[in-house]
Amino acid sequence: MQNKTTINLRIWLSVLAENRNKHNESEINIMGFIVQQYGKGLLDPLDKVPSLERTIFRITDLLIKLFFKDESQNVGLALQRVWVEVYLSALIGEDGETKKKLLYNNL
Repeated sequence: MQNKTTINLRIWLSVLAENRNKHNESEINIMGFIVQQYGKGLLDPLDKVPSLERTIFRITDLLIKLFFKDESQNVGLALQRVWVEVYLSALIGEDGETKKKLLYNNL
């Protein structure tokens, strides 16, 4: 990904979060790709003081709201891949409490 700026991150997150009637698993996969590309640089400029924790919380919260009630197996597998990607790309090296808070507390 060539355009890894915080401004572009905000645009991509906004587009994926748009209030539409239908979302699909490709959007989940795109979210995973964004997490993979940005890694620990996943800092949403929406926050006055950009924070990896707040951005990850915002992403996981968005995925929960849009997709967790979907019973499709493809959606479930895509969500699993994103959760693993968040862990591998952004949370490796973080303490256990932070990992727990960001990956599980908003479930």
